Amino acid sequence: MALDKMKKASRGGGGPKLPTENVAVQIIEYNIAEKGKSNPGKDYVTGVLLANALGMTAEFDEKGTPLTEVKVKLKPSDFENRREIAELPRNVGTQKKVLPGGVVEFQGCRIDHASGMVEANWMKPLVHNPGNPDAKDPKDKPTEHAYAGMLGTVYPVNQFGKQEALLVVPAAAAAFSGEEEFRQLAEEMCQPVGPGNPGFILSAYNTALAPEDEDSHWVMQVGLRTKKIGEDEFRLETLDEALERMTTEPEGASQHVKERVKYAQMFLDAMKAPGEGEIWELIPASRVRIGSMTAQNALAQKDADRKDRRKVDPSIVFELLQGHKRDGTPYYGTFLAPANWALRRNEENDTWSVVYANTTKAFVNDTSFYKVKEIVTPNTPPEFAAHYEATAAKRAEESKAKKPENAAPAAEGGEPDYDAEAGAPAP
Repeated sequence: MALDKMKKASRGGGGPKLPTENVAVQIIEYNIAEKGKSNPGKDYVTGVLLANALGMTAEFDEKGTPLTEVKVKLKPSDFENRREIAELPRNVGTQKKVLPGGVVEFQGCRIDHASGMVEANWMKPLVHNPGNPDAKDPKDKPTEHAYAGMLGTVYPVNQFGKQEALLVVPAAAAAFSGEEEFRQLAEEMCQPVGPGNPGFILSAYNTALAPEDEDSHWVMQVGLRTKKIGEDEFRLETLDEALERMTTEPEGASQHVKERVKYAQMFLDAMKAPGEGEIWELIPASRVRIGSMTAQNALAQKDADRKDRRKVDPSIVFELLQGHKRDGTPYYGTFLAPANWALRRNEENDTWSVVYANTTKAFVNDTSFYKVKEIVTPNTPPEFAAHYEATAAKRAEESKAKKPENAAPAAEGGEPDYDAEAGAPAP
């Protein structure tokens, strides 16, 4: 009887729906059943998986080239205005074609066991033209880039009118012992290798304490800012300049800033002579600006240009509704979650910005939301990793179960672990 219910649920009948995921695929070729006509369920793409999804492991060669081949089709549907697979290889109205090598996020995916294909409800192109990264002419270089399944977050617009995303690479975290190793690793992680301003998260575990103890794990983000050095000239801070900024109290500093500076100095001093049972590591992290069409700008253009009415603040994807108030909406903090990201390059000044961010699992399917100090890396002690994974999953489950109007005060630790503008921990 139980298996009959499972079978019914998997076919879309009554009972609980099986979880779906958003799957990022790099296109190899299109397989169109009938040229010039759309046949959902028959048309499909062949591509390579860019991040683990639906129980499948994304494999890569030593150069980082994706190897895991998948076939993806769209589920037949009467959705209006849905773009179909047969339309991807060509321009349709204002929608650009996606060339082989481009990247598409297929949304609401399950495995269709009859065909062995991934079956999706919708899709969102992330990279239309892969371009040529080695091209000498800037016009031929890529203007779009995608990160699949990368841990990150988008912060709300801050008091300076800016909005940024934080992208983190836990798998590349490196442990160290002492100041000399710290400087060597920090310098490496501060070298620009992709879109955004490079940096890292300094993380320290005290394994003599239980993971539940708030003093058992400390974190601090260090990010390089862009400095203006001339009329139209800019450069990144050096590591020393960034550390000096974070540990220097500016004139007229508020108490909040003073506490932040004190924390940074104490943390860096402790790093120079690690104690027994302490594990220190650096986690690569970069900050990328958000494209100009955020909710704030789109709101002002609603009447002038109706096509922008659907633009929303991308930070809401990484927020949980529970306790605090922001613009009259109850929420309980901005967190990190595995997500697919689309970035676009401004050809005039050669800078990148995030134009799209979406979690790999829909919120209703138990996306895990992490605080910065809950990022699990290869260096995370097993008991800490288990605690953080459980906490991240439970946080989303509890928030989902509570209606905003009945929300309790914000959970302990519900705010971001560090100040989004200054890049240092908030007290």
